[in-house]
Amino acid sequence: MMPSLDSSLHRSWIITQWLMQIRICKPVFYEKVTLDSALSLYLTKYVLANYGHFCFLFEWLLISSPSHCNRSLVFGTDFLRKVYTILSVQVLLTTITAGIFLYFDTIRTFVHESPGLLLISALGSLGTIIALTVYRHQHPVNLYLLFGFTLLEAVTVGIVVTFYEVAVVLQAFILTTCVFFGLTAFTFQSKRDFSKLGAGLFAGLWILIIAGFLRLFFYSETIELVMAAGGALLFCGFIIYDTHLLMHKLSPEEHILAAINLYLDIINLFLHLLRLLEAFNKK
Repeated sequence: MMPSLDSSLHRSWIITQWLMQIRICKPVFYEKVTLDSALSLYLTKYVLANYGHFCFLFEWLLISSPSHCNRSLVFGTDFLRKVYTILSVQVLLTTITAGIFLYFDTIRTFVHESPGLLLISALGSLGTIIALTVYRHQHPVNLYLLFGFTLLEAVTVGIVVTFYEVAVVLQAFILTTCVFFGLTAFTFQSKRDFSKLGAGLFAGLWILIIAGFLRLFFYSETIELVMAAGGALLFCGFIIYDTHLLMHKLSPEEHILAAINLYLDIINLFLHLLRLLEAFNKK
């Protein structure tokens, strides 16, 4: 649902969607990587990742690093437990925050009357995740930054859902939950090498980046439907891809960034499903 208030809110809505999908570069570190090489790859991805709806996916595939590992066995249950515990807390906090924004009319009205909140939360989230990437191994700073990033992301999602009907949000939430658990179970039991999906996924990401930029200037319900469907399929692929990397590639010390990868996959899938369901409702 496009905002139907005033032109400033509408412009803020579109620009923020574009900004938020700049977050499409989830940092995936394989073993030890120098900070300089990580930041240079991040900046490259940051320039590329401006597509059209929400959440920075920091996907630094440092495959060229000499320390890149290619393990065939799943890491210990302790690593997986850390990742999915962090992920569960992030999703829970985001769900509660979105529910508060969605069900309280006072907050909804305040959000719609303050279009700058979208941009502030998006930029704050971007700045926090950059800091988190740099200080990811410095405890407890990394935990504080993780909480700050998740909270800002939750607020951003909460702002977005206020522009949709409650029924559409609930449908998108249920679909996202089912899809994530289904794809996770499929990836865990599969013996296929899903790391080969990387090139295709990033090619699709390029298409969404360009389409999201053009969406700033042209709007069509048909294009919106196609972009939403394409984005949802893309992030289904990223869920499989990132889960496979979690199982076979990631360094055990990168549990925070592994959780962020999956968290942003979930958020992006949810937001694209929101757009897709809304586009269907308009037909």
